[in-house]
Amino acid sequence: MLTQYLQFVRGMRPLEAGVALLPVAIGVVIGTALASRLLRPLGTKIVMGTAMAVMAVGLLLASRLVADSPYESLATCLLVISVGLGLGGMPGTDSIMGAVPKDRAGVGSATNDTTREIGCALGVAVLGSVLSSGYRDAIGNQSPASVPRSASPPRLHRRGHGRRSLASGRRRSRGRTSRPHEAVM
Repeated sequence: MLTQYLQFVRGMRPLEAGVALLPVAIGVVIGTALASRLLRPLGTKIVMGTAMAVMAVGLLLASRLVADSPYESLATCLLVISVGLGLGGMPGTDSIMGAVPKDRAGVGSATNDTTREIGCALGVAVLGSVLSSGYRDAIGNQSPASVPRSASPPRLHRRGHGRRSLASGRRRSRGRTSRPHEAVM
């Protein structure tokens, strides 16, 4: 959603939006470097707790943003959140891999990957559902009455009429045609 916000709300071109997301990459690099130095002296629990706290601060800051907030504010939020993400990635992996014997490292790695993938998929699904629901409710019945008929989706199976090709929008008959290749499509 962030790239769409940057492009459609802020009016950035795709390359500009990509450059605007660099704070995420920079923050993950910083967080990972910090985690590698802090993990031995402080331990997994403290580093993971710190990572969660840093991400919470970043999300709290992000909750204060509005559509026309300055980019610097958005970049700061992204940087803080991604530092927390980088801080938590290594200790999380270390915890999973440390919990299995070395001869079962493949199982630990698969468990690590599976939990991350499922977490990401569920996060995207839930966030997408919430945002879609909010968008639908905000739009309501505000669709303009002057939408041209050509913008309407084609009706594919009308009784007594030929089918429409989704690709071309042209009418096709159901088998009797002077063009045999259309009857198969």
